[in-house]
This record gives sequence, C-alpha cells and structure tokens, in this order.
Amino acid sequence: MFELFKNLTGGNTVPKRPLQTNRMFPSKGNWEADEPIRQEYYSFENGIWTPVEAEGWTIPLGRETPKNFRFSVLSWNIDFMRPLNDERMSAALNHLRELTPPAQGSHPAVIMLDEMTPRNLKLIKGAEWVREMYLHAHPHALPIKDVFRVHYQHTSMHRDALFVDIALPGELTFRLCATHLESLRVNPPKRPTQLATVATYLQQAHAGVVAGDFNAIEDFDKTLHVENGLVDAYLHMGGVEGAEEGMTWGQMAGKEMREMFGCGRLDKMMFCGGEAGGFETFGLDVVVEDEIDANRLRIAANLEKGWVTDHLGVREKAAIATGATSQRTWPLPEITANAPLPEDDGMGDLRRRIQAIQVTDLPQDAKAQLMHRLLTENYTKLHQPLKPVQISARPVSPASTSTLATHDAQEHIFPLQVLMKWNPLGDMTTPLKLPLTDEDVKPTYAPRKQAGAGEWWETREEELEEDAVRRLGCEHYTRNVKLQCASCERWYTCRRCHDAVEDHTLPRQQTKHMLCMLCGCAQKASDTCTKCGVSAAYYYCGICKLWNNDSNKPIYHCADCGLCRVGQGLGKDFFHCKKCTTCVEMSANHKCFEQSVDCDCPICSEYLFNSPKSVIFMQCGHSIHRDCFDAHMKTSYKCPLCNKSCLNMEIQFRNIDVAILTQPMPPEYADARAIISCNDCSAKSQTAYHWLGLKCAAAAAQAVSRTRKKIKDNKNPACNFNNSYNNNNSPHRAP
Repeated sequence: MFELFKNLTGGNTVPKRPLQTNRMFPSKGNWEADEPIRQEYYSFENGIWTPVEAEGWTIPLGRETPKNFRFSVLSWNIDFMRPLNDERMSAALNHLRELTPPAQGSHPAVIMLDEMTPRNLKLIKGAEWVREMYLHAHPHALPIKDVFRVHYQHTSMHRDALFVDIALPGELTFRLCATHLESLRVNPPKRPTQLATVATYLQQAHAGVVAGDFNAIEDFDKTLHVENGLVDAYLHMGGVEGAEEGMTWGQMAGKEMREMFGCGRLDKMMFCGGEAGGFETFGLDVVVEDEIDANRLRIAANLEKGWVTDHLGVREKAAIATGATSQRTWPLPEITANAPLPEDDGMGDLRRRIQAIQVTDLPQDAKAQLMHRLLTENYTKLHQPLKPVQISARPVSPASTSTLATHDAQEHIFPLQVLMKWNPLGDMTTPLKLPLTDEDVKPTYAPRKQAGAGEWWETREEELEEDAVRRLGCEHYTRNVKLQCASCERWYTCRRCHDAVEDHTLPRQQTKHMLCMLCGCAQKASDTCTKCGVSAAYYYCGICKLWNNDSNKPIYHCADCGLCRVGQGLGKDFFHCKKCTTCVEMSANHKCFEQSVDCDCPICSEYLFNSPKSVIFMQCGHSIHRDCFDAHMKTSYKCPLCNKSCLNMEIQFRNIDVAILTQPMPPEYADARAIISCNDCSAKSQTAYHWLGLKCAAAAAQAVSRTRKKIKDNKNPACNFNNSYNNNNSPHRAP
C-alpha cells in the first residue's frame, strides 16, 4: 500500500471547499489563523481523480490497521526555482518510485513534497505508479479520519501546515503533518510559534509525525523540538548536530552558494507517541535523466551537475503500538498572540533572486554587483515605529503629484507574482513615469575630501586623488541617486538635506523611489540603476534606504537597533548589547547601563540613539557626543549630569593636597570642619575646611588602606583616584 500527501509550499496551498488546485493563496476572510480548515483529499478511481470526504472517526470494515502499526515517511523539497521544472520533477518521481516499491502486507509509505507547482501536480497525477498505489486503489489503504490545514498566524509568506488523521484501533488517531516553516532570519522569529502550533495539534492525537523544510538556520532551531515536546528523528537515532551526514542542504547547491553559506540540516522529521526504527537521507546526486537536458540545467543554474534540487530528502521508519485504549495526553505549548510581526523574505525567495541574476544576459561585472548586493543584504526587515510626520502645509509643486496611491493599492496576487517584489530583475527594471523638474534631475555633488577629517576611520591618499573628480552626493553622503520623500514627495539627495529645509522629518524606511543622477531615470529604490546599469552606491540597505558610495567608510545594518551603523559589522568590531540597546565596540571594557543611549546629549541636546555623530560612554555611564565631550573637557573634568570625574585627576588632586599643606587656614578657622557629599563615591564624610577644596575623607582612608595592605585590585577604588575615562568603551554611530 502506498499513500501520497502533497504539501504545496513556496506560498503554501490552503484549499477550501470545493477544492481548487489552482489557488496558492487563501482568500482573506475564508480562514482564521491557527484554526483548522477541513478539506477533501483525492483518490484515483475508475480512471479519474475523485475528491473524497474524510470518513470521520470510524474504521470501515476490511480496512483495520494492525495493532503494531508500522510505516515510513519520506519528505523532499523539490526546489521549483530551478529551470527545467518538468524534467527535474520526472527524475524526482522516478527516484521516489525506486525508494517505495509496492508495500508488502500493510506497511504503508507516506511522501510529503515541498515547493510543488501546478505543473508538478499534473506530472504526479499522471504518473502510472502513483495511480496504482494511491488512495483507495489498494485493499490495505489507510482509513482517513480527517484532513485539514492550519494557516499560521505568525507568517509573512502564507505558510501553513497540512494534517491528515489516520484511524487506529481503539478509537485512536495517528496524525501526519507536512509543513514548510518560515524562511531566513527575522526578529522576533516566527518558526518557534509555527512549530508550537504544529506540536499543539500533533499532541492531541495518540501519535504524530511532522516533516518538511524547517529552515533550521539559527541556534534556537536546534532546541525547538525539546521546547515543544517533540522528538527529532535524526538525533533520536544517534545523529550528531552539525555532523556532515545529517546535512540536507548545500551538497547540490551551486558552488558559490555552498562556499558562501555552507551545508545545513534544514529538512527535519519529528514525532511524538511512536518509536523511530530508522532514519536516513536520500536523493544525493539525483540528476535529470536526459544528458542534454542535464547539461542545459547545469549551465542555466550554474551547477556542477544537472541536479533536480538543492535539498536532500529525509526518510523515517517508525512503529506505533496501538494496543492502548486511552488517548495519550501531551502538554500543549501556549501560543502567544504577539504584536504584528515585521515582514521578511524566505529562503526560496533568495534562491529565486540568485537564479534570476544568473540567467540574465547582463555583463559579468553587472551580475557580480547584483550578486554582491543580494548576498550582503540583511535578512531582517523591521518596521520601526516612526514619529508622527507633520505634512507640509504649503502647496504641493507640480513635480510632487502623488504616485504612491497606485502602488499601495491592493492587487490580486497570482501564485508566483509574490516573488516579483524581491526579484531585482522583475518589476524594478521598468523606469517609473514620475513628473520631474529641471531642479529634480540636476545632480548634486559632495564636497571634496580633506585629509585628517577627524573621523575614526582613515582617509587614504588614493581616495584623495580620486576625489580630484567631483563625486555625486551631498555634504553628508556620496551617492549617485536622489530619494523621494514619502510625505511631501520632493526629491533630495539625503534625508538630512531634506530635514534641514522642510518642516517635517523624512521617513526613510518608507522611501520607495530613487532618481539616478547619472541618467535622470526615476525608479524604485534599489542598489543599481535599471536604465544605465551603474551601481547607485558602494553600500545599499534596503531596510533603511541608505546609499553610501564611500568605500572607505564601512557600514552595516544592525537588526536589533533597526538601523545602519558605521563599522565592519556585528561579530567583527562591534556587538549589540541587549541591555544598553546599542552596538558597542568589541575591544572595549564594556559596562552595561540600561538604555544608555536612549537619551539626549547633555551638551547639544541631540537624540543619541540614531545620531550620525560619534557617541561615547563616560566613566559614570552617561553617554555624550565625542565632539561635545572633547569641548566640555577643555573647561571641566566632571560629567555635566552627575558631576563625577571623567578623567584621571590624581595628579591634580595631589597638587591641591600640596597647596593646602603650604597654605594653612587662619588660626580662628584651623579647627573648622565641613560635612560633604563626594561627587565621585557618593559617600558623606566630615573633613577639614579649606577654601582651596574639600577632600573626601573616605578617599583618604581608602588610600591609606591601599598603601598599608598593598591591595592591588579593589572593586571600589577611592574617589578621585584611578577614575580614568576609557576612550574605547564607545557605542556605534549612525552613518
């Protein structure tokens, strides 16, 4: 007996009654997130595929399952982004046919396929071996109790899970689940809540199995099965996390992709309530059968061989003891309803974009630029709350005719059209017909570089020589494009130029359009001009809409901060401190102060978190602009907020001690005492009064103790001693 259940992913199918196989996205309002949606399944009878209703909770006569129910589950992601879809699917079906010979007795096999297209379904339904061993065609077919889908609440790619219930003796249920979890990185992550939803439904049955592409690319993915009360079949059978034999992605990917990302265990199989009897991977080196087609695929997809997919399949052999008469109970993990999550892309989208670049007729250097921009993008797309934008009250110029409404209008999305928004060669290749004035298309230039600009990075001599030719940009950034404000729809070289003359702030993450200053073409915001093919800037962030053409100014995007920072990147020269909520230099002796930069500079009153100026921590923990600090230290050695010492004042304090000893007070004031509160150690003490200064008695006592006991390391050093400012303990600056 052979069973086949299909999981249509890459935009998971959520069919409704009547079943519509040509629909890849649910209609809004026909489903509720994390709630089951019942559907039919199909059986090949009398020469046609016929929809069948689930038979409920009874086991029909002659279709009883054995008390020791044995089965196998196969899961395989057939990447539908590669060309020659039909040829690849045919080779994959032939390989599956070899893996699933006609079952002996009543040991069924279940196949779950990811990233199926309507053309794939047509090939599956036309395969003779599928028709012969499909539902109801065999006397030992499993009794289906129910079939339903659950659309995830936390998903931006319409991901869902397909469940099939099998009737077991004793009114028990064996539940199968095929799913494709959310792809890539996003903050907060979505895969934990998605797998928690799956575990909730699996654990309502006597036993269950879930399989598919889990996109396990982050550290938390390694423990999701434990957190949700599931058993990872690979680890259960003695597999080691990170071992080469457990990898399911990368072996058959392009060489550049494999070298860039390495191999990973993206595809998994988990179960509860049963017992695994074996686990293995399959599909390695399965190629398109026709040699000419295989060579075409190899060239078109830039592969070493004509592989049918970049994933290995996983297969588990398991058994379920059905002699128990009571339903097994499982702890149901709570699924919290979080706030709306930020949008992100998926692994399938990334692969499709890479393929779209590879199959174009662009010059090799243009392809290299597009590939570089694509692979260095941050995989997180956060929508930070923006401050209310005050729309300008002055009349809008003719050049500012609204073009945003048409782009925001809701459109009917066909199955693969959702990928166009991520495809750099899709809908972004057509110039936009926006009204432009002569002032709009007039290029602006950045001022010439000066040696010793005072920044923490250095200006190279060759950069100064190259700057003999004027660079496009402004006083803040060098770039080849202008951007259009989403509020007033006027064109400016950068947001800071806009904010300097307008009465509102430019919401940069809402920027949709850019204007190439080389060819005057208005288009959607991207890293390369679609008309002249010239790169818009050396660095481009699609989240912050930031262009920077200064190759000597390293910039990276921090997902936790939600904006771009100046530096080589996280894990290289900076790390993100969760408590301080900012990026901090890795070489610094960092001390955590909660939300230390969520404040204004005490000198210039500019907000520090997203300030383009360099920000540092003083010894007391307060933050300040570096330039403001340097200017303040010319007239004071104290923090402008708490009056603690910011510099090592030991020599100066020793000079004051000498001056006090050489200038005693008059006899009538010789015994005068004063009660003081020390600014540095906050200790209250009584000390001798002198008009030159009042010394902290706690500092003097501790200094004597350190001298007598020779204490080398004291956690509470005396105030005014060794209270030096650490110049390296500085958070990042925004570009």
